[in-house]
Amino acid sequence: MKRKPTAPPKVQPWPDSIFKLKTRWEDWITDRHFRVFLERRVPPGKFGRLEAMHAIVPKGRRKSELATLFGSARYRRGTLDIARELFRNAGVPDDQAAEFMQTITKEFPYPTPNEVFEEEISNPLLTMALGDRYKEISYHRTGVPELTADDRALIGQCLAALETKVREDPADGRRFLKLVLGSGLL
Repeated sequence: MKRKPTAPPKVQPWPDSIFKLKTRWEDWITDRHFRVFLERRVPPGKFGRLEAMHAIVPKGRRKSELATLFGSARYRRGTLDIARELFRNAGVPDDQAAEFMQTITKEFPYPTPNEVFEEEISNPLLTMALGDRYKEISYHRTGVPELTADDRALIGQCLAALETKVREDPADGRRFLKLVLGSGLL
């Protein structure tokens, strides 16, 4: 009989704890791992250590699919947000949690809004739909990381044109399916 997976245990706050942060980099063959541990002590001797963050950073110049994932802005933002949430759940005081996050982001920085936006608009399906019109997105002119009403209209037109193109031309339909099924978009 198969067991139903259980949710990971939630972090319980320990009142009157003393918190410390430990960080370390580990060199692996193809990447580096950044580990962050939250240590907490409660007098007279209760001790606990939690892994607050485990981030993977690709090294080398080759771009593999995993390197693209682990180097992505969404991955970095998500990893850091999870660490921040763990500090909150563990009962770390706000000022100390901010100090811990500052220590972590010196080693593993938050992505900029531009990095996150560029990653979002570089979605393979969107770039396929926009084609040559990709550079018409207002971000490329203004540098402001947000979609305008004109941008949304442009994307809508291009998606409608792509749908027509895929329906009418079997070669374009196969290319579209290869993109969608091959990239894991579904």
